Amino acid sequence: MTDQLIPSREFDNLPQEVRDRVLALVANESGEFVLWLPFLDRKECRKQQEILRGLTLMREGNVIRPVLGPQAAARDLAATLALNDPVWLKRVLDGGAQTVLLPFVQTAEEAQRAVAATRYPPDGIRGVAGNHRGSRFGTVPDYLKNAASELCVMVQIETVKGFDNLAAIAAVPGVDSIFIGPSDLAASMGLLGDVGNPAVQEKLKAAAKQLRQLRKPCGILGMNPEMTAQFIGYGYDWVAIGSDMAFMVGRAQEVLGKARAAPPAAGRGAD
Repeated sequence: MTDQLIPSREFDNLPQEVRDRVLALVANESGEFVLWLPFLDRKECRKQQEILRGLTLMREGNVIRPVLGPQAAARDLAATLALNDPVWLKRVLDGGAQTVLLPFVQTAEEAQRAVAATRYPPDGIRGVAGNHRGSRFGTVPDYLKNAASELCVMVQIETVKGFDNLAAIAAVPGVDSIFIGPSDLAASMGLLGDVGNPAVQEKLKAAAKQLRQLRKPCGILGMNPEMTAQFIGYGYDWVAIGSDMAFMVGRAQEVLGKARAAPPAAGRGAD
């Protein structure tokens, strides 16, 4: 499964109506699911409110339905948190997200904390709210009992330490999928900005092989079609493609290049 990624700090700086349209258009046109990476800072309340507003837009407008699992249907939304924080994770789940990606997980203990924050007691520590958008304001039958079974929890491995603990992390009950961060892995290996380095590629290939042997769905980010094809060949189950700003800038450059190459009007020289 190949999935469409919309990440970027710049995305948060766009006007709200532009962000809404970008999410809606990409979801409808891509035929895949959207992995939304808003890079939230828990101190920036405005951004927190806007991701909840985004979840509301997707649910109520029937544009994107929150993801039910790695095998979910197209046009779904996965929300990424800025950190493994149970308070903010509760707000996102209560806001309607059903697939969440927790970054910078390096040990099984950190993965266990991530899962615990998505489960109600006695299985976890998620705070109980009786009336919120996730339960469609209390209208979903047996929501408290069934919520955990309808969630998809993904953890992101992006350091050498995380890779060393890959098997233990994958074995944590409730971890549904592993997402690999290739750029951060390269930096962790002392190869900043060199994802194509053979040493990095070998580690990415080995990770996919190990996770397939463990029968744990795994995903990764490919910034271009060639890299995406390579990662699919390694055995990754799903590959997020590119970024919103890369798509926008690339298309803008293409259009501008064609405009500049257009011949001048008859009788006029080139400026």
